[in-house]
Amino acid sequence: MPLPGDPNRITVTGTFEDGEGNPLSGSLTFTPSADLVDPVGAVIVRAEAVTARVVAGSMTPQALLCTDNSSIAPSGWTWSVSEFLGGESSNLPTRTYSVFLPHASGSTVDLASLSPVLPQPAASAVISTATPCTGPPPST
Repeated sequence: MPLPGDPNRITVTGTFEDGEGNPLSGSLTFTPSADLVDPVGAVIVRAEAVTARVVAGSMTPQALLCTDNSSIAPSGWTWSVSEFLGGESSNLPTRTYSVFLPHASGSTVDLASLSPVLPQPAASAVISTATPCTGPPPST
């Protein structure tokens, strides 16, 4: 179902082979990193997985929302990609990563051309690396 305002989408494609060049089968899931809101159209897109099948090495093309749509909140969200490859019975992800899908990528993009988003350090990690205070504690 199209969203009101027709936000930008990109069709994601992909080809998957093992180290010897043999085609892999399985599936990929694409999950938004947050629930998305289109305040103009009063629509909520839940952060639920969209599944794309991979048969004989070729992923079924999947049209996904661009991560830089100005009408979609929050900004800065990503698609989490989980690959379940190695056979039809593969039920554990072989790899999970996040990607941005900017509209500038064109109408179609190959998943192999996208760079995974590096996770940001947790606030506690940043605080723990701060320079410790020296001197006497403040008087009360």
